This record gives sequence, structure tokens and C-alpha cells, in this order.
Amino acid sequence: MGESKESDEVKAVRAEIQDLEEQKEAAVGEQDFEKAASFKTELDKLKKKLTKMTKKKTTKAGGITGMVRGLVSKKKMRFQQDGFDLDLTYVTERLPCYWPS
Repeated sequence: MGESKESDEVKAVRAEIQDLEEQKEAAVGEQDFEKAASFKTELDKLKKKLTKMTKKKTTKAGGITGMVRGLVSKKKMRFQQDGFDLDLTYVTERLPCYWPS
């Protein structure tokens, strides 16, 4: 039953995002760029909220697998976001290269 409530919340946020996008486009059409920027800021917040709401729930460390990855990686930087857990290695100062673990 909790899933349908979350689904309703997600639908409400999506509707709010759509409404704000329409308002932002109208503000741009009217050349009210300050108002459009305000809508964009609100849109960014809502999109971030929606991402958090729809993101799959996983354990932060990834359980035993995550612990083993951390031990193997030692002091290397790891990219852990949106279900990805990647080893990062810099080929040059500004060029990262990564491999799934």
C-alpha cells in the first residue's frame, strides 16, 4: 500500500515539474528572463527531489561486495552514484578513466 502512495507522490511531482516548465517557457516567450531563471531554479530542485524519490534503494556500502571492492581499491577514488560503483584512475591530470568493479 505504501508503494501506491509513493507513486501518487511521484505523479504529483511530475505534474508540478510539467507545470513549471510551461510557466518557464511562457516567461521566456515574454522575455521575462528573471522570472524564467526563478522557474529554472525551482525546476532543478523538483527534478532532484524526483530523482531521489525514484532512485532504487540500495545499501550505501553495497554489502559484502562493496566491502570487497573497497579493500581491492585501497586508496583509489571510487565513483559511487545512481547504482554505479566504479574505480577511477586518471590517465592525465584532467582525463579520468574508470572500470566497473
